[in-house]
Amino acid sequence: MSYIDQLEWVIYPYLSFAVMIIGIVYRFRFKPLSITSKSSELFEKERLQWGARFFHYGLIFVILGHFAGLFVPIQLLNRFGVSDYMNFIASVVLGAIFGIMAWIGLAILIGRRVFVKRVRVNSSLGDTYVLFLLLVIMSLGLTLPLGYDVINGSAAYNAVMANVGQWMTGFFTFQPNASLMNNVPLIFKIHILVSFLLYPSIPFTRLVHIFTTPVRYLFRKPILFRKFGSEDGISQDIKSQEIR
Repeated sequence: MSYIDQLEWVIYPYLSFAVMIIGIVYRFRFKPLSITSKSSELFEKERLQWGARFFHYGLIFVILGHFAGLFVPIQLLNRFGVSDYMNFIASVVLGAIFGIMAWIGLAILIGRRVFVKRVRVNSSLGDTYVLFLLLVIMSLGLTLPLGYDVINGSAAYNAVMANVGQWMTGFFTFQPNASLMNNVPLIFKIHILVSFLLYPSIPFTRLVHIFTTPVRYLFRKPILFRKFGSEDGISQDIKSQEIR
């Protein structure tokens, strides 16, 4: 096993997670009031609503699909009547549908942040960085169900997922085995390695709000907002809007 393998699949991933965990603990311990999604809805609402809904709902199912594909043994699915081929088709079809859904939502959010002046001037470098990094990660991920998996079929897909799943299990149980990634196709490796660039940025950007019960965010009621005119005779305007 080469030093490069150890650097890519042991040192780099653990360093990525260490920065994320330390940063999150620091943020919650010393700067709890700074943990927010920094809503920009007051600057522009319509595109935010569409983009946020497509992105969040799509991403939730993509993450659940990743978890199922990597950590649920295919043998367990076989016992419940799910064949290797059925699992492959479900992964490809659902991965493509929800992946495209999340990608479209993210594209809307990026377009809004770039082309809507009020949003752009109130955006930080971190806001823009994480959005474009997510776009790269998701674009790489979509090449799998829309390209590699379809071309190579179920046998290759299941073999790759088994290797990656074993490597991730070893990683989270502190028994990493970098050699498991040797036979994983390059496009999978790039997707995974680029993903590890995202985790250290979470504590230092708006992404930190994913640790504040994000499921409630999707279903909470609108917040009533009242805006009053000045006392010099300007008419009052009362309106409610949904704050995300």
